[in-house]
Amino acid sequence: MQHKKIRSVKESLKQSGCKYRCAKSTRLVSSLLKYSNLQSLNVKNNWFWKDSFDEFLESLEKSKIKRLSITFDDLNDSEIVNFANAIEKSNVRFLDLRIAAMDQLPEIFKQIKDLKLIN
Repeated sequence: MQHKKIRSVKESLKQSGCKYRCAKSTRLVSSLLKYSNLQSLNVKNNWFWKDSFDEFLESLEKSKIKRLSITFDDLNDSEIVNFANAIEKSNVRFLDLRIAAMDQLPEIFKQIKDLKLIN
């Protein structure tokens, strides 16, 4: 079953014009969000934030992702607001958020309405 899902994601990416080997690009992550039925996504590195954070957020809003695990080095004020808005508009119900600048966590949590914290 898992093998079938991987194959269908590869086919979707080929149809969308993105080669599967572009594993370290925003287009891959955005394509995974747009064209697959993934239920969870784990993004350990933020290599794509600098160039196209907004594209990632748009894809996240339209995706079917319910569980998101994501790591940030650091976000500016507008990125915090945009990320919070994208989470609210998305289907994400479980958010595992890790951020290097721990002082930014309270600000992110304030921005996301109806957030329930789980230890």
